[in-house]
Amino acid sequence: MAARDNAGVIIFEPVIETVDAREFTAWPTATRPGLGWLALSGDLVQADVGTVIAAIAVYNGIASEDDAQPSAARLIEDIIEAECLIAQGGLRVRDTETDQAVNPGCCFGLEDWSQWNQVAAGQPLWLGHSPEPWVEHLESTVRLWPSGGNRAVPSAGASPIEIPSGDLPRLVAGAHRQFQQFLGLLESWALPLAAASAPRLAPALATHFRVSWPAPGAAYPPVGDRHS
Repeated sequence: MAARDNAGVIIFEPVIETVDAREFTAWPTATRPGLGWLALSGDLVQADVGTVIAAIAVYNGIASEDDAQPSAARLIEDIIEAECLIAQGGLRVRDTETDQAVNPGCCFGLEDWSQWNQVAAGQPLWLGHSPEPWVEHLESTVRLWPSGGNRAVPSAGASPIEIPSGDLPRLVAGAHRQFQQFLGLLESWALPLAAASAPRLAPALATHFRVSWPAPGAAYPPVGDRHS
């Protein structure tokens, strides 16, 4: 489950941009037209897991967007053996009461999600280019602005998400657990495609994306309990 504040309205969740998976054919993916964000969690169906791994493969040049792709087993092995993996993404912050969301900016990577711990420690954090989301520290509150790039005077009409500073460590930890739960889906997803490599996929991605693995005490729903 995503982390929430005491009022039950603030959610931190790891997200990945999925545009690079649109033309991918090595394994089934969910249809997501145009630019889009997909939240990583233990609730994803198999096609969404395929979308995430395809986006990572294409973004890192392991697979192309056209039909000239190696076998699924070869691609998965190449992902596992990669020296460095990155992805467009990070932590999305949502206020479910106001239906407002602040997505990672351009060039802020999913591999950088844990830098949100700097904000919890009272430090600044660069959240990417356009639309240039930024963090403002007040005495006991953090304001997360969706755009504007740390301007002295926020853009007209701009509205921030306000988060009590003391809640940040718990919210970031909740997003970490959600990322771990996503990784818990990978072995069962990969087994039909690359049985020999499947057990190594989650540990490999955990290393590149700075996720503690295996998750201590993690319990994942049986594959049969999820829709395919």
